[in-house]
Amino acid sequence: MGAAFQITRRVIARMPQNVWYFEQAHYPFLEQDDPDHIEDAVPECMWTAVASRPGLLAQGLRGAQVLREGARRLRQQTDRAIIGLFGGNLLEFGQFLYRNDNFFMLLAGEPERAHRFLDKLLEIHLRNLGPVPGRRGGLD
Repeated sequence: MGAAFQITRRVIARMPQNVWYFEQAHYPFLEQDDPDHIEDAVPECMWTAVASRPGLLAQGLRGAQVLREGARRLRQQTDRAIIGLFGGNLLEFGQFLYRNDNFFMLLAGEPERAHRFLDKLLEIHLRNLGPVPGRRGGLD
């Protein structure tokens, strides 16, 4: 999402004693939201702070080319379906930023505000889809 990453020293996740997983400890929009600053909240959430695939592979000047060439090679090796993950979570992203209970209340109680958040998030996801090869119906 956002190109800038600032270390805030905020604890965004904790691993409870005697468990194998982390629990989210900070919800950027818990107290006050600002859909115009969704991208600023990305590094403040345990689920979005670290890029997932294709993540770093797709960045930079050659990112789209690397993805396109890899997809083409894979297509030549199989007749099976190929999917490309990029994120694009809408409802889940709201839960990451607001916390589950608060996001459900926003959806149910303030639909116009929820739509504004989801519309802004959709704009970000569509912009991030830009370098993904084959998004309009094929790899070739």
